[in-house]
Amino acid sequence: MLSIIIPTHNRLEMLKELLKSLEKQTFQDIEVIIVSDNCSDGTNNFLLSTQFPSTWKYIINEIPLNAGKSRRKGFLESKGEYVAFIDDDDYFIDPHFYERAISIFSQYPELSVVAANSINKYEDTLKYEKVCINIEGYVKGMEYMSGFQFKWYKPNPSFAVFRREKLIAAGIDNMYMVNDCPLYMRALLVGDIYIESDPVGIYRLHANNISKSISADFIIENLEEKNYIYHKLKKKNVDFSISLWWYKIVRITIDYFLGANPSKVETFKVLLWCKRHSHFSILLILYLLKISYSKKRMISLLFC
Repeated sequence: MLSIIIPTHNRLEMLKELLKSLEKQTFQDIEVIIVSDNCSDGTNNFLLSTQFPSTWKYIINEIPLNAGKSRRKGFLESKGEYVAFIDDDDYFIDPHFYERAISIFSQYPELSVVAANSINKYEDTLKYEKVCINIEGYVKGMEYMSGFQFKWYKPNPSFAVFRREKLIAAGIDNMYMVNDCPLYMRALLVGDIYIESDPVGIYRLHANNISKSISADFIIENLEEKNYIYHKLKKKNVDFSISLWWYKIVRITIDYFLGANPSKVETFKVLLWCKRHSHFSILLILYLLKISYSKKRMISLLFC
């Protein structure tokens, strides 16, 4: 069975479109777990009044948890041998993806993840753009980890399926929040990945995407997860520079954060965390100095 976990917050019409696309999937040995995270737009009434299939259920969070913690909550309620986490504003255009994914898993017992390409939809202009992919097929976990995000394409996690036993081996139940990069990284620590180059779904880009409102606390929680991966990699016999990997992973995360135009206070919190976890990476220290200098007097506070 495949467990599909959907955290949702005030996106009822988009959620409905996603659910319709799931109904069209040819693989139907599924359970769907919708986690309504403190919704106030009619989502809860929709969930309460809709006659879902017997294997579909919902959880209503009266106190907001955020998407990452809602994914974790949904996972703990799930029972499937395979697990998928889908954002409420994404949807499928290929009805056969899950059927293919389960078939691929049956061929390769060491796989942690089967993922596929997607198409970006810009809601303000209604423009569609296929995501550029530069790696496909069966890829060893450590090979993919060595260039994760900065060299190799990262598939949208809404269009991925994970093997449950691999997630448990990677300690998913100990994750404070289940978000895309840490989820992929944990899975890669214990298994391999298979990537399809053809797009199977639509990823919406709109005013309410999470990237438009990123808090320092969210980024620090994300960095804590990546720091966990760093220490796990140090214990492995890998054939790439872990120090260089750490610099690139942290830099990508900081650049993503700065792209949301955070306040100086929020920026300082994140940079201070990075300074304390530089792991003696000269490149990272120089990068932090450059950002701090651009923020003017922040440099004296960070490096005094």
